Amino acid sequence: MLDKNKKPNYQRNILDNLSTAVVLLNANLHIEYINPASENLFQISNKQAAGAKLNKVMPVDNNFINRLHDAIDNFHPITEHEANITLHGGRNIIIDYHLNPLQLANQKMQLILEISHLDRHIRIAREEKLLSEQSATRNLVRGMAHEIKNPLGGLRGAAQLLERELPSANLKEYTQIIIGEADRLQSLVNRMLGPNNVPKKHNVN
Repeated sequence: MLDKNKKPNYQRNILDNLSTAVVLLNANLHIEYINPASENLFQISNKQAAGAKLNKVMPVDNNFINRLHDAIDNFHPITEHEANITLHGGRNIIIDYHLNPLQLANQKMQLILEISHLDRHIRIAREEKLLSEQSATRNLVRGMAHEIKNPLGGLRGAAQLLERELPSANLKEYTQIIIGEADRLQSLVNRMLGPNNVPKKHNVN
C-alpha cells in the first residue's frame, strides 16, 4: 500500500532522468549516490558505488583529488573542459566536469560532480566538419568544371569551323586531334559534374 505520508523524492527523480552523469560525494570523498547516467558511463550500479571512495568509480590522480579538496575548503565551484580520463577497464574518454560544493541545513558538506561524456559529441562535430569540408570541395570542383566546360565547347566549335576551311585532308588530322581531346576533356568534366538527370525511382521487391 502506498504511504500517503511519505513525500516523493523529486530531487532524486530529476537526477535519475538527467543525461549528464552525476556523482554525489561527502566531505571525505566517499560516494553517496550516482545517477543512472553515471552507472552507464562507469559500468557500476549505485548500490555497488554507495559508500565507496571515488576512485572505485573513476580513476583519479592527486591533482584531481586536490581540486576536490580545494572546492570543499574554499567553497567554490570548479569546472574543467575536455579532460582525459582512463576508466578502470582501460577505456580512455574525454569529459567536461563541474564540481559544486553544497552545505546542507545540518551543516553537512557535499560535493556534486557533474560529468559530460564528450567523445560522442566530439565525433559528431568532427563528422559534421568533414561533411562540410567535403561539400565545400565538391562545390569548388563543380565550379571549376563549369569554368572548363564552357571554353571547351568554344574550342571544339572553332576546330570544326577551321576543319571546313582547310584544303588538305592531312591538315584536317590536326583539327581532329583537337576535337578528340576536347571531347575527352568534356567527358571528364561531365563525370566531375555528375549526372544531369534525376534518377528515376522504382519499386523493388
